[in-house]
Amino acid sequence: MFVSKKPLLFEKTTILSVPYIINQMSVILYLEENPWIQTYQLRNFELGVLQCKSPWIFGQYINCYYDPNAKKKFCHYMPDGRYFQKCGATLVNRFEYDRISGVSSSEIIDFTISHLDNGWYVVGFVDEYHIPNTDSYLVKHHRHSILLYGYDEATAAFIAIGYTRGKQYLSHPIPYECFVSAVIGRRFSLEKKQTISYEKIELEAFKINPEYHFELNLNELYTSLDNYLESVSVTQDEKRFGIDCERAFCEYIVSPENAFLDERYSRFFLDLKRIMYYRLMFLKSENIITQNLVDQFATVLDDQEIVHNLFLKSHFSIDDKVKQAAFSRMIRIINNEYCVLGCVREAIASFFN
Repeated sequence: MFVSKKPLLFEKTTILSVPYIINQMSVILYLEENPWIQTYQLRNFELGVLQCKSPWIFGQYINCYYDPNAKKKFCHYMPDGRYFQKCGATLVNRFEYDRISGVSSSEIIDFTISHLDNGWYVVGFVDEYHIPNTDSYLVKHHRHSILLYGYDEATAAFIAIGYTRGKQYLSHPIPYECFVSAVIGRRFSLEKKQTISYEKIELEAFKINPEYHFELNLNELYTSLDNYLESVSVTQDEKRFGIDCERAFCEYIVSPENAFLDERYSRFFLDLKRIMYYRLMFLKSENIITQNLVDQFATVLDDQEIVHNLFLKSHFSIDDKVKQAAFSRMIRIINNEYCVLGCVREAIASFFN
């Protein structure tokens, strides 16, 4: 294991840290509307806020894991929790009420507007039955995440981002009253013939911690990359990490139990490769690795996109040929990725010598 005598820190960049005021009746906060991660909305949200923190961001989103017992079997390994709260990169403030009973509409609206006014993003789980522009709107009750990053008093609407109709990741307005109904999440049960509410409100605000030093520690990046390549288990459970997580993905593809291939998983690995490609481009700009390594990894990224397209194709024609093609391509990806990123690991170690 390589450990440098002195971690190499790359300085943070400066970005807009206060709300952008359109007029006295409206606020829109900074948000990257096309984040590198497209798979899971909560990761989209945090990256939409933090993606601008270059080069610090290149030290994040490296490792992944497979959990056979989870609903989302393939996911990012994030030791700092949601929005990087544990490391101090963000501050989080939760809605003070846990229970829905006794909470007024004005309290929910005031909480949201007051935080947006002060540069906080508001995120939570809501019932999309009440959210316009979604597939579930007035059709079915579906609990899902949402991010608010602005509001317009003139139209009495919050500005949100998330997956809308047709699975498009877009900004869209949500009238105040619709948002309140979605947060409270009341619905009528035909079986029990009564109105049912969710047990608690899941609403909180987060923002970038102005006192946090957003610097890239190259030594920590090396360690994370090494853990990924060697599939180091960082938890005491059944999870499989790093390259071994990708092997589990290969097993998932050809398993007879999976007649349907979930495109979220293929998109997830495509996200990981895309972020890695941007990370390598940064390392090349700092003369830490060569352009040849960037170019070699570009072929890995291309192969991963082919796997994703095969997953999409399987929705129209699921057969063993499609699954076998995706499996074979993933085996090639794993072999090439280990070779290229192994050279990147050596280059980082040599950079300190």
